[in-house]
Amino acid sequence: MKKFLMVFSLFIVFSIYANDHKFAILADFAGDMLPDNGMCGGGPTMPRGLCINKAGPVFYSIYPDEYDALVFFTTKPLFGLNDPKQAFITKADIKGIGYDVTINNPSQVGSAGRLMVSAVVGNLASFPDDPQGVFSIIPIKGVEVIAHEIAHRWLAYIKVDHDDGMGPRDILRDYVNESAGNHWSCWFNTEGSVQYGGTLTDNGDGTFTDTFGPRKFSQLDQYLMGIRAPEEVDPMYYVRVGYSLNGCPDVLGQPGTTRTYTGQKVEFGIEDIIRANGPREPASSPCHLKVGFVLVHHPDFYPLPAELEKVERYRTALEQWWITATDGRGSIDTDINRCGTGTAQCPGTAAANCETEETEHPDEEVFPDDNNEIDDTDHLDNGTETPDKSVEITDDSESGDVTDKETGETESDHDQEVSSKSSKGCSISLVN
Repeated sequence: MKKFLMVFSLFIVFSIYANDHKFAILADFAGDMLPDNGMCGGGPTMPRGLCINKAGPVFYSIYPDEYDALVFFTTKPLFGLNDPKQAFITKADIKGIGYDVTINNPSQVGSAGRLMVSAVVGNLASFPDDPQGVFSIIPIKGVEVIAHEIAHRWLAYIKVDHDDGMGPRDILRDYVNESAGNHWSCWFNTEGSVQYGGTLTDNGDGTFTDTFGPRKFSQLDQYLMGIRAPEEVDPMYYVRVGYSLNGCPDVLGQPGTTRTYTGQKVEFGIEDIIRANGPREPASSPCHLKVGFVLVHHPDFYPLPAELEKVERYRTALEQWWITATDGRGSIDTDINRCGTGTAQCPGTAAANCETEETEHPDEEVFPDDNNEIDDTDHLDNGTETPDKSVEITDDSESGDVTDKETGETESDHDQEVSSKSSKGCSISLVN
């Protein structure tokens, strides 16, 4: 059976790093994971620059289908529209969180069924060396950028219904060019959600001051993720500014700065969320997730030790961040061998063979044909199907239109509509 094969540049080099760097390393021998023109095929929603529809099947030809999310980096320099930071959702099967379609097609990234979302974060060099450092384009921490993209699996799509005869309204989300995005409005007091929103202080005089500090998962976020019961979500509020019936179009402020709004405080509770969107079904979801980090590189340039160490820092930082950000209710395992067991509050299960899996990679070179394919029935068959649809979430509302220097086009010229009311989405694109 024809299968893509992940071939490391040097198996001996991989074996040296395997114990210290618990993530996958893929070499782009066929040139289709990191195409020169940045185009990936796979439909208009497929991310550009780093082609997960090509890298994913190679990954799954070696690793089992036991990951809830994948995070894709590359050491290849990517610029402009070819270096988006975005979510590619392959499962949208939870009711009551704002989706209006059901999507279940992990095969677009090579998974036979488990994969929920891929965070395509592109150029490793675009991230600060310290995961706690502020990202250059959007003023949140580097580790928060990755968490933000994974979180698009659940956030932020919901409406609110105040039971006032006006019906559901889309005022909790940010609005850009009269279209709802997939981030919380800065006028919504999320107390610093990783999906944005405000960290607001009610000054008692009709003004509200927003600060821009560290981000986490709010109580509402945790409910939508399925790790907090509805009765455990405290009352919330947003500020209606002027005559707007929509959320804010504003960009985030820099940490350490403030912004003050004048408006009407509107309080609501979780019952208003359920009234507008229906109850969450299922009521809860597993709190422990398996997340694989994947580093893709040009075959002639094996990642430098500093680059490998940087991915490792982000991998371990995300694990620790996730525990704190969920108030201890969630945990993730980013060991590519799936050896993590979570926490006492959110336990997980290690893979049965996690202690020996590193020795189970091929110990001899297998040479692909001109199409980077091999006939090898010994490799894992994930039952990959022909891709048909998915949801792409691209982060464009924070930084405005970004111009591609090669084409002169702005990022808004490339916006694509997809089969969800969350189609506007989020994408950070970097410009050289």
